[in-house]
Amino acid sequence: MKKIAVIAIAVLFLLVGFRYASAQNYAGPLTTLSLRVTYEEETGYQSTKLSEGQKLVPVVPGIEGKVSGEFTYKPVLYFYFDTNGNLRNIVISWLNPPGTIYPQPNPGATGTRIVPIRCGSGNVFAPTPGLGFGGATDVEDGMISTKPQHRIGAEPATITFSFQTVANCWFCPDGFAFDPTTGHPTGVCNGGESFVAGMMTLTATAIKNTTTKEVTSASVKGTLASSGFYYLGEADWASPNCTTYSDFPYCKALFTGNFAATLTPCSASDPNCYTVE
Repeated sequence: MKKIAVIAIAVLFLLVGFRYASAQNYAGPLTTLSLRVTYEEETGYQSTKLSEGQKLVPVVPGIEGKVSGEFTYKPVLYFYFDTNGNLRNIVISWLNPPGTIYPQPNPGATGTRIVPIRCGSGNVFAPTPGLGFGGATDVEDGMISTKPQHRIGAEPATITFSFQTVANCWFCPDGFAFDPTTGHPTGVCNGGESFVAGMMTLTATAIKNTTTKEVTSASVKGTLASSGFYYLGEADWASPNCTTYSDFPYCKALFTGNFAATLTPCSASDPNCYTVE
């Protein structure tokens, strides 16, 4: 696949219930991960009566595998905020498959993780003044949320609200490539191929402390889908290898799936929590 220039993935969008004075990132291990890869496989000539054909093969990625009830690749969902408290990225990360060590988003971090899925929502650019859609800095976040009512003068200690969004995503099966010195994304996947577009739908229920104005936890669930990549048949996605033309041993593929996680404020023990590239 042709390499492409660096794309500005840091899309600002405001999530009303999360915004407060002190920016805080959130993370939580996936409690549910169900992905299905479907790829094209050449069947070849079956007999003198049958021509060469092609079929669609659905497979379950190996990243769904569990040991003692825990995902082998320890997938984590991250919500990254900027210094103004605006949500910048939604990221799903998991441990790199054995055999290859890739640079991580933040140099020197412990553990070897790749970032295969990054998402952002809302406007990429602020509306143009004079068109009736607000000022130049009026950026929509793409999310809708509830705002619970309560008795005037008797605000409860915590409030529970919900939010929903449909987000634009970028996907690299082998993870986004990062410069080993700066930790900045290079604009291509670790294998050198260009990343592809995808989509995420997300719904969540969150709890907010009315004194500190901070969200203490959020239960998130969503769906994922993407296409336009080549399935390599590696153990982290599925096994065995796909079979196709002998001079191009890759198969065109797409994936769909769903996930769930409970997010809490980032821990200092997770250095990936503080990467907002």
